[in-house]
Amino acid sequence: MQGSKKLQKKEVSKPVIWLTAILVVAVIAGLIWVVLSLLLPPTGEITAEDVGVFHVVNSEGEEAKFAEATVCKKNGVELEEKPELLPDSYQSEVDFSTLDDEFYIAFDGKVEPNQVFEVYAETSGYTECISKPNFVVPEEDGKYLVKLTATWQKGENKQINEYIFGIIKDGHSH
Repeated sequence: MQGSKKLQKKEVSKPVIWLTAILVVAVIAGLIWVVLSLLLPPTGEITAEDVGVFHVVNSEGEEAKFAEATVCKKNGVELEEKPELLPDSYQSEVDFSTLDDEFYIAFDGKVEPNQVFEVYAETSGYTECISKPNFVVPEEDGKYLVKLTATWQKGENKQINEYIFGIIKDGHSH
């Protein structure tokens, strides 16, 4: 058996096997994390950048004064609640802007909120809601208060802000 050569097995060291196994597990865990982050709703706190600033712009292109309150904020297990804004309490604190093509409202945050509108007429003392949940231009000319409830939500976390602003419906301005 002189001519036969012995095959020698080369053994891989145990640390190399363990490092390879750890690397494979890390890659699989990373892929699972990426897939889950794409499929599951976002979690985390709602930030000031998400909410941004609310703007009411009148027909002259100027910012109109409005009332604002954060009535509910829940991040994690923390929950803060404040009483909701009542439109009739804010009639002297807001500007009344004429509804025309130049009037608009807008949020400049990163996340667009869910929005519910309530419209209150001066003829009812701003106590009777005449339109909800979408903003509908009132049929009758007059002064109105609009209450906008904006909700931002990320997973379990939620922030609800309320805004009250005044509008004037004047059939002659269109």
